[in-house]
Amino acid sequence: MKSKLLAFVLVLSLVANAYLLLFEQVPVEGEQVQEMQAQINSLERKMKDSKHK
Repeated sequence: MKSKLLAFVLVLSLVANAYLLLFEQVPVEGEQVQEMQAQINSLERKMKDSKHK
């Protein structure tokens, strides 16, 4: 009886994890990606400038 309960809990947790992975991911919008890329480019320029000094 205990092993059936543990098996049920295991299956339930696997289904819950699969649901969260497949359906609850928040997609990153294009605008956010562009802003992050602009920040990365800015930081890279600052790094280059600081190395040349």
